[in-house]
Amino acid sequence: MNPIRVYTLSHEGFLGGNGMELREIRRGRGYTQTKLSELSGVSQGKISEYENGMTTPRIDAAVKLAAALEITLDELVGAQLRAAQGNDEP
Repeated sequence: MNPIRVYTLSHEGFLGGNGMELREIRRGRGYTQTKLSELSGVSQGKISEYENGMTTPRIDAAVKLAAALEITLDELVGAQLRAAQGNDEP
């Protein structure tokens, strides 16, 4: 039996060292952390940790967040990378 592998995104790669873009996207949708938690199945505490740059989500959590925010994972990760690099262009 093959072991299950769990991948995480690097701290710099997903949130650019902070979760400001995740927070901005969430707020842009008019969602509180609690509402995003209900929609995504990711705990409100974890969302807070992501937004405050305390930890990074596992891939499965990132996929759930992107789906709840109605964006692709690429858009979520891309927004984070552009913010970290100071470049707003896709």
